[in-house]
Amino acid sequence: DQLGLRSPEYMDNLRAVKAAADAKGIDIIPAIWSIGYGSGLDYDKNLAEGLPVEDALFVVKGNRAELAPDPAVGIGNGSFETADSDGIPAGFTVSYGKVRVDSEKAHSGKVSLLVTVDETIPEETALLSATVAVKPRRCYRLSGWVLTSDIQAGGDVFPFLIKTVSGRRLQYLIPKVPADGEWTRVDLGFNSLDQDSVIVSVGAPSGKGTFRVDDLSLEEIGLMNVLRRPGTPLTVKSDKDGALYEEGTDFAPVADTLMDFRFSHAGSAITLLKGSRIKPGDRLRVSWFHGMTVYYSQVTVCMSEPALYEIWERNAKLMMEVLAPKKFMLNMDEIRMGGTCAACKARGITMPEMLGQTITRQVEILKAANPQAEVYVWSDMLDPNHNAGDKAGGYMQDYYYHVNESYNGSWNHIPKDLHIVCWYHEVRDRSLAHFSGL
Repeated sequence: DQLGLRSPEYMDNLRAVKAAADAKGIDIIPAIWSIGYGSGLDYDKNLAEGLPVEDALFVVKGNRAELAPDPAVGIGNGSFETADSDGIPAGFTVSYGKVRVDSEKAHSGKVSLLVTVDETIPEETALLSATVAVKPRRCYRLSGWVLTSDIQAGGDVFPFLIKTVSGRRLQYLIPKVPADGEWTRVDLGFNSLDQDSVIVSVGAPSGKGTFRVDDLSLEEIGLMNVLRRPGTPLTVKSDKDGALYEEGTDFAPVADTLMDFRFSHAGSAITLLKGSRIKPGDRLRVSWFHGMTVYYSQVTVCMSEPALYEIWERNAKLMMEVLAPKKFMLNMDEIRMGGTCAACKARGITMPEMLGQTITRQVEILKAANPQAEVYVWSDMLDPNHNAGDKAGGYMQDYYYHVNESYNGSWNHIPKDLHIVCWYHEVRDRSLAHFSGL
């Protein structure tokens, strides 16, 4: 995917690899164009798929407008200083494990939450939880301090978990929590989607042992990981009369200079320009789209932004010039965001159609570069027995991670000459029968 960014020396080395492979009768099969793992982000991070923030309140002080929480949010007793006689902190519910307030160590104050877990606790378990009011379609950050010295395997939800009241997870980042006996701050960003309350929890690690938590906090956050491309517009308007303000005239261009798709850094402010119609004391309503990280480093790109396909077209020509492959492998697995930005919404199609059209376009680009190309693709996003499941028994039937609907039926929208590569070994009999039947 990065050929367009490589040096002449790299390209010469790649040609040498090609010559060596040819001499041995080995086919080089490029594995390419992963929507789920960020193909194109090396060229432009703004190609990431985005979740919407709508009408967040900013207030102008001097020549800057900064986020004003609307309404103010927080976690009551997040320092766990108030507890009952059994050591259960006020305002929280304990579900699993041995959880109690303990005064031996604390990040601040007099106590911290001491948690003891073992292998009998189910995966993705909320150990201690509180329900918190939020505003729909806003961005928030859950923060807390964690100390562990003997938890060797963190697991998917350790140390914190954020879900809707109905059980949908709102964040999937797996933060690094070192087992070195030092307090570590963890920041998890999430979008509230259409929810007016969320459940924040201390989550179970996959191993056994003890750990401590202290100083849990929740705050609304502003222009962080804000995406700037045609399909992710940013709007600034007056809270008083809805008048739209113009970027580059009323306020300086907005960008997150770090853009790491995590939420540990500060958000950007809106800086007023000379002659701006925006005045000190004004209240603004700001809308934008932000990217997200799934698990350790996975950032999904948008399937609807034309610039991505332009990158792929150039990439296909470069692959043919340097490697002249006969076969290509589309790494189109685990597409955990999509359909939420303005570019996707404007298409007015379902996620199965969007995925199918993307794969079809990928094949067309490859066939234009090499009419005899054989194209392979992972099965999981096209398989009703796996990530394209239906409501009768599929995986994440109503949504798929940050995607607001199922991919069920996606196999109806792809070229018939694709070679399907089975992803999920355990259900291969059902999977291969499904694709053979088509």
